[in-house]
Amino acid sequence: MTKRIPFGLIVVGAVVLPSLAVLGLWATRSPAPPTTTPTASTLAVLGPLEPAEFLTAYKRSRTSDFAADGQLTRNRGTEQTVVFVRQARDGPRAIDEVGAIAIIKDGETLRRCELIEGRVLCTDPEPAPTAEQETAAARALLAGPDPVYELYEPLPEDKAQATEGLAASSMCWTILQTDPTKSGLFGDETTLCFDLDTGAVASRVTRTGTATERFEATSLRSDVLPADLEPTGN
Repeated sequence: MTKRIPFGLIVVGAVVLPSLAVLGLWATRSPAPPTTTPTASTLAVLGPLEPAEFLTAYKRSRTSDFAADGQLTRNRGTEQTVVFVRQARDGPRAIDEVGAIAIIKDGETLRRCELIEGRVLCTDPEPAPTAEQETAAARALLAGPDPVYELYEPLPEDKAQATEGLAASSMCWTILQTDPTKSGLFGDETTLCFDLDTGAVASRVTRTGTATERFEATSLRSDVLPADLEPTGN
């Protein structure tokens, strides 16, 4: 018998991942440094940019085959939460895993799975969004009749932070919210970098009014093994 697991979802980079409210059970905590957010007037000097190239990279990140390990760090006030992340895709199969929780896609369906008392328990299959649907949702936020975000070339300090490590060889955009009364996939501001070789998200830094989240890939490869598509429960 399957068990239904209630947990929220957020978007990390270009992938859907479980809410960090759940992941706090597996996190380590330590003091976090304060962060600052560039102003809209500063970024306006550099843009905005047309979304076509970004949307091409975004769709590629939802269709290319790759295997990636990384970590997701969330700073809220003086607290820091760090969790392991695994992402992989091989044709119609894919996995987005954060800590002990994973979303597993198999063709047109997905399951939400969690490691509980040494066992991986999953929900019943449900319809999975297609890459076209996900890209269309991003396009509506950037280029619809009432856009919520604008695209900019990242400021030098943001690009330097976002392109450390594996993200050094990547394409990056800063996505800035233009209407604070509306919510969207990218918080108040996100700097998002896509790996040139695999198309995967190499790094993402998202800021909101109360927290900063950073995803960084620590390994990226185009060869996907069967084990990459199975939950580890880390």
